[in-house]
Amino acid sequence: MLENKDGILKYKEFEFVLERNIYKDIPLHQKYLYAALIPILKIPKYYLLFWDDIIIFREIFIDNFYGKESDNLEYGDIVLDIGSSIGWYSLFLSKLIGKNGKVISIEPNPNNFRYLKKNIKWNNLDNIIAINKGIWSKKSKLFFTNTKYSSELNLTSISLKKKEIDVDSIDNLMKELDIEQVNLIKMDIEGAEIKAIKGALDTIKNSQRIILKIAAYHKLDSGIETYKILVPLLEKLDFKINKKYLPMIFAIKNNSLK
Repeated sequence: MLENKDGILKYKEFEFVLERNIYKDIPLHQKYLYAALIPILKIPKYYLLFWDDIIIFREIFIDNFYGKESDNLEYGDIVLDIGSSIGWYSLFLSKLIGKNGKVISIEPNPNNFRYLKKNIKWNNLDNIIAINKGIWSKKSKLFFTNTKYSSELNLTSISLKKKEIDVDSIDNLMKELDIEQVNLIKMDIEGAEIKAIKGALDTIKNSQRIILKIAAYHKLDSGIETYKILVPLLEKLDFKINKKYLPMIFAIKNNSLK
């Protein structure tokens, strides 16, 4: 039985909190879709910020947008969720790697980050480290744009600049966290993926068993899709790429297969 009271969807033992000011804007069939799919996540409570987060949920858990490589993760692994939004994938990963593993969840959008923290706290997860920064090739400041109705972030278009945020490289952040190697990097950062990889060369080199999942369908200001630049770059870094799923990049370091 689906119940709705004060912006909370209840389905069996699961609860799903919706912002009351946007609840009325969510199409009815999407509300029912969420209530039906929540148990798949195996996390009892979840905050929703924007109705389009339903699409993100479906991409990850129903359409298997990030592939089956997550099945290769082990308890105790260290994973990076870069562009974590409000935490769908981070919460999922936290279950896969267990209490001895770590999820480094990186989200630059302050509004998204607030709900990411809520979702972590609400589910009592202490193996997720949340960082409110953008990822780039070096430590700097950039401008982001986002809208009232979307949780997406754009770091590449200066002409649309709205708010300044701190950005840093993966290598710098791993040094700050005293982490030498990681087992998975998932990345969906609206066209900044190339810069991010260039700022992660030491981390990639030090990581013996590492998988990359990159949403590389974004277009640069030049109109070129990011995967067309990332694929040859990653191949030079000794990654084997499953080109069947392009422009999504699923790559595994060759020595990970030995």
